[in-house]
Amino acid sequence: MNAIDYLSNASPARDASRRVQITGQGRSATEVIISGAIEGWKDGNAAKTWAVEVGEMTVRQSDATKSVIWDNATATGGVPTWIFRDAQIGDMAVGSSRAVHLRTAAAKAIRSTIANIENNTKYTMYIDGTATIDLQSSRVRGGRAIQRTSAKITALHCDWSKYATTGLSIDSTATVAPLIANCVFAGSDQNPIVDSSMTVTLDATNCYGNVFVLPAPAGTPAPILPAAGPLDRDPDTLEPFAWSHLCGLAAPVGVSWDYYGNPFRIRPAIGAVEIPPAI
Repeated sequence: MNAIDYLSNASPARDASRRVQITGQGRSATEVIISGAIEGWKDGNAAKTWAVEVGEMTVRQSDATKSVIWDNATATGGVPTWIFRDAQIGDMAVGSSRAVHLRTAAAKAIRSTIANIENNTKYTMYIDGTATIDLQSSRVRGGRAIQRTSAKITALHCDWSKYATTGLSIDSTATVAPLIANCVFAGSDQNPIVDSSMTVTLDATNCYGNVFVLPAPAGTPAPILPAAGPLDRDPDTLEPFAWSHLCGLAAPVGVSWDYYGNPFRIRPAIGAVEIPPAI
């Protein structure tokens, strides 16, 4: 992909309330590879805005020195928005300078993956200016993530792994607290969250319910129930190992479920006596 531009369309969209939807047949089946000749999927015209939803596909760079998603203009025509749904932005093979680089846009990732190579000079997310990104049930893999100036990162029920140096950095310029809740930081021997800001304080209102394989550094609220060791699952597939307690080794046998989801025994009982099976 070299460019996606609306300039050739003389007629504006008739329903501006609907976003442009670009979907594929699955993250592993559909790939959009951005030409290394351009910095990333972006629009440098401040007067333009966009509302794009990317789903069921992977968007990545062909040049590890360039970005994938790049909001490089101070928007004057409104807040540009991205939605990544069941998608992947970036990859861990070629990588990019920044998988998602936002300055004024608002992005949301739902059941998606933001990825980069395991290198401390590469960023999965570089959220700056007044930009926001909201991750829900998503994965952040490789690289580093950073929140700067007046930007904000929200991550709910997310999985951070294979990060380099730090999973999430709150920059010294940051003035807005992130919201990091019920996330797992694992699959890396680096710090999960580091707060370098002089104005942002991480506490139980904005950083809670998380699991850190390494102890939380100073300034980061420790989990109520710290992990005793690495989680018993494959870091790539997230499938529990056969010996893991996560597999449900003590799952009940001989229990069925009715239409409403209530359990009942394989054989009914009268009082304390189980009715024998019919012969």
